[in-house]
Amino acid sequence: MCSLQFSKIVSGIVVLITVFASLGHAQKVTVSPELLLRDDYSFALLGQVDDKIVLVRNKGYTQTLSIFNSGLGFIQEIPMDFEDRKVNIIGFVTSEHDFNCYYSFRDDSKEYIKSVKLSSSGEQYFQDTVFVRENVFLSEYYQFSGSDDDRYIAIHNVIDESTLQLILYDNQEMEQLYETKLIVQDVSMRRHLLGIEVTNSGKLAVLFEKNNNSYRKERHHYRMVTLDKSGEVVDI
Repeated sequence: MCSLQFSKIVSGIVVLITVFASLGHAQKVTVSPELLLRDDYSFALLGQVDDKIVLVRNKGYTQTLSIFNSGLGFIQEIPMDFEDRKVNIIGFVTSEHDFNCYYSFRDDSKEYIKSVKLSSSGEQYFQDTVFVRENVFLSEYYQFSGSDDDRYIAIHNVIDESTLQLILYDNQEMEQLYETKLIVQDVSMRRHLLGIEVTNSGKLAVLFEKNNNSYRKERHHYRMVTLDKSGEVVDI
């Protein structure tokens, strides 16, 4: 399993390569024809799901699934029509037989974060609302982190200089565990936030870096804030 976000298009051409190892250590390499993605903004290769290879293409206003067989032969392209409006893809989590897509969108004065589970053929068979934000005028920029086993998903958003929104979601049970606002004294969320790690037990480690410059090396330091599975700060 793996957690994925979109990668930016660099050359406009993508070649898919699969490597299959046999018991005798020999490898079979399959290479796809070139895929022209010049009109795409970004893409995410989800890899093998069931017996198919799934590529997500972000074309700006629309996102599509390009589905290939195990030999990298093209099967079909399916629009990701989750809502009747444009959605912003936050990230993906794949498993052996299906995958989850997390996305956000605005509807009137509300902003929704949702999760949808899809089969390797792009069929949607479960959807859940992760979070609803009221009285919205502008969409927020959400980022995405997952535990190594991909059970727990952290969606975060810098609200302002002092406040970080954190949402922990159970990808297995398909339910939100908590939504909280984190404020840390003497820390700028915009300038000092370095990253967020999620453990397999559902804990979050939020890492900050301050004073990273060559003129004041003695003041350079890191700071970590840990939250438990219920969203309580247990170490700061």
